Amino acid sequence: MRDKLNIELTDFSVVNVRAALEKRKINPQEINEYIAILEESDLRQYANISASSDDKVTLYNKAKDILTKFEKWM
Repeated sequence: MRDKLNIELTDFSVVNVRAALEKRKINPQEINEYIAILEESDLRQYANISASSDDKVTLYNKAKDILTKFEKWM
């Protein structure tokens, strides 16, 4: 996603991602869903929160679904 939005790794943040998605006129609800996925992923990674296999599958499916929706905008 970072590549499609032309955001450098050092500039990849929720604020910059939101701005890039809004610039492409993506549905605000879908932007919020994607941001929530990013925040949940960061929390799990950096807060060292363990997740069950079901939780991981659920998060993966949410990410897959929202990225599929974004395909029509990219």
